[in-house]
Amino acid sequence: MAPFEFMPDSKFLDKSKVQQDMMDRIQETHEDGIIVAPCGCGKSAVIIESLLEAGTLGLVLCYESQGVYQIADAIRENTTLMDCQLFAYSGKVKEVPSGRFVFLITTYGMFSTTGEHRSQRSRQVRDFMMNTEWDLICLDEFHHACAPTYKPMIQKLRAKRKLGFTATLYRSEFCDSKQLSQRNEEQAFGWFGRVLFRRRCKELEEAGLIAKIRRAVVRVDLTPEFARAHAMAKGAQNIYLKALNPAKLNMLVAICAQHNAVGQAGIVFANHLLVAKVAKRYLGDRWEVLSGGAPHGEDEQHTPERNNAIVKRFNAGELD
Repeated sequence: MAPFEFMPDSKFLDKSKVQQDMMDRIQETHEDGIIVAPCGCGKSAVIIESLLEAGTLGLVLCYESQGVYQIADAIRENTTLMDCQLFAYSGKVKEVPSGRFVFLITTYGMFSTTGEHRSQRSRQVRDFMMNTEWDLICLDEFHHACAPTYKPMIQKLRAKRKLGFTATLYRSEFCDSKQLSQRNEEQAFGWFGRVLFRRRCKELEEAGLIAKIRRAVVRVDLTPEFARAHAMAKGAQNIYLKALNPAKLNMLVAICAQHNAVGQAGIVFANHLLVAKVAKRYLGDRWEVLSGGAPHGEDEQHTPERNNAIVKRFNAGELD
C-alpha cells in the first residue's frame, strides 16, 4: 500500500477516460517521458496521483508561482499527505525541506541559477533539491523546460524517473516552417525522453471528453468620438483608444451576459491592466482582475496569494 493516497471524498477519485488513459500509460512504462494532452483535461490530478504512487520523495516544477499554489492546494485538499511533508517554495514561503517524506513544489526559475546573492535558506533549499535522489520529478508546462536557463538544471536533477506534462509540445526556435515535424520535436525535446502519451484537442472533442472549441470574430466600429481621437493620437494612445472603444466594451458585456444567462462562466483576456480594470467596471462586482506581478505605474500588488484566492472563488462559483 502506498504511504499516501487520495482522501475518500476526493474529486480526483472520479477520473475521466483521458485521465485514466494517462495513468495507465505512466504505469505501463518506466522510463523518463512526456505526456501531451490539452488544457483542462486533468493533467494536474494525474501529476498528483503519479507522485503518490511513486514513493515518499516527489518534486514538481511549475512555470509560474500560481501553478505552485494551485498544485499545493490540490494536494492539501485531496490527499492524506500532511502539511509538514509538503513544501511549496515561492518568493514568500521558503521553509527548508528535510526528512524522508518530502514533496517539494517550486518554479523552474526559482533555482535555475546558482545565485551568488541567494540567502542562506535559499541555498539550503537549492542544495536539498539538487542533491536528493527523487522518487519522481514532474515538470508541469514542460515546453518551457528547453529554455537555456532551465535545461541545465533539469539535466542535473537526480531522480528514479522524470515526467514532463504539457499541452503544447512546441519550441519556436527549433521550427523552421509552419508545419511541426517529428524531427523538430525530437530536436527540441529528445534530450529528455520520448512522448509516452499524446491526445489532441480534436480527439477529445469528438469523444465528448472536453468541450468543443468554437471561435468567432466580432467586429465593431469606433464610436465617432473615439474615431476622432484615434486620428489625432500617436503611439500607445492609439492602442488604448482601440482597446477601450465603448462599442467594443458594450459588445463584450453583451457576450458575457449571454453566456451568464445559461449558467456559463468565462474568462476575458486583455493585453493591458488598464483595459482589464475598465472591463471589470463594465462587467460588475462578480468579476475580478487576475494579473501577474506589479504592473508599471500601479500601486496595487497582484501577488500569487491574491491571485490564488481569486481562482478559488471562481472555481467555487462565486465569480462569473
